[in-house]
Amino acid sequence: MYTIIKKAIATEKGFKNQDKGRWTFQVANDANKIEIKEAVEKLFGVEVDSVTTSNQRAKERQVRGSRIHTRRKPAKIARVSLKDKKAHIDLSKLNK
Repeated sequence: MYTIIKKAIATEKGFKNQDKGRWTFQVANDANKIEIKEAVEKLFGVEVDSVTTSNQRAKERQVRGSRIHTRRKPAKIARVSLKDKKAHIDLSKLNK
């Protein structure tokens, strides 16, 4: 479970969607929707309605006039919709 769900993504859009019962997580690149659904249900004790995933590509950036290179690693993002829209997920369970 902890190898499938890496961390919760905290963005402004994500906080707005939490009120509607949609939660956003960064997951393992090789995880599929069924594994993500089972991991969320087992870890947080909620019922999942649907899971959508998207792949975030790697991105490089060089700051102009310097030798600093930054690189964003590729990641997989999962958006999980809960059956009970008012259910709350305790994200402190991810830190264990």
